[in-house]
Amino acid sequence: MALLPSVRLLLLDEPFEGIDPVASEVIAAELAALAQRGIGVLFTSHTLSMVDRLASQIVLIRNGRIVHNSATQPLPRPLEDLYFELVETYPSEDLEWLDLSQF
Repeated sequence: MALLPSVRLLLLDEPFEGIDPVASEVIAAELAALAQRGIGVLFTSHTLSMVDRLASQIVLIRNGRIVHNSATQPLPRPLEDLYFELVETYPSEDLEWLDLSQF
């Protein structure tokens, strides 16, 4: 934003990834303040609790297709439940290497 002083849309990819809880709160507060000023904020995230807290519109995508858009549908249940229902089956077969019962 320092390079674009009159930005109207901010695009962020995983802004809460790999940072500590204090920095997450600072970023969340800044993004909320920007949105209050009328600046569009679009971000991708796997941190569902932060998405649920900050987003005014939630789009879930599976295999490149939109499977949920909260602009047209209110969330019928908690975001995490909706994610596991529409996007990723839990537990994923791709995570077999995480089976700790072998130890």
